[in-house]
Amino acid sequence: MAIFQIIGLVLIVVLLMVMLAQARPWKQAKIPGKVIQVAPIRFWQRVQFYRSILLALAMGATLGRVSGLFTDSLVVMLVCFTLAIVCLPMKYTFTTQGVAVGSAIFRPWSEFSGIQLKPERIVLEHPSLSGRLTLFVRPADVKNVLVRMKTLA
Repeated sequence: MAIFQIIGLVLIVVLLMVMLAQARPWKQAKIPGKVIQVAPIRFWQRVQFYRSILLALAMGATLGRVSGLFTDSLVVMLVCFTLAIVCLPMKYTFTTQGVAVGSAIFRPWSEFSGIQLKPERIVLEHPSLSGRLTLFVRPADVKNVLVRMKTLA
């Protein structure tokens, strides 16, 4: 029974480390090009950004608690760590060469084949489905970014 508890804890720690690495990486990505605009990622947008990890953590904590593998205090600690990571500030940096998500990821414009505008988000399309990038931004920021990008093109 203890092996399942250890495996569950290791998986949850890995998910938390992935979240933390996206928000505050050890090594920051180089951001080439001239900065067009910096758009902050608000709390709800960060929740959307982390949604798949948050769902996995919630499912793991729920199943671990229901099965008796995790204690209440462990689940509370997991929730506290998760909220602390989600509350870390992040931003999108749009440059003439590409877009940076937080401090960890920079993607050049040449990777993308098109842009889809949806309410409160920009979807940068990629030839493969796994390569697309969804940017959660406010509608006002979307308009500013697109206007500045069109003037450069």
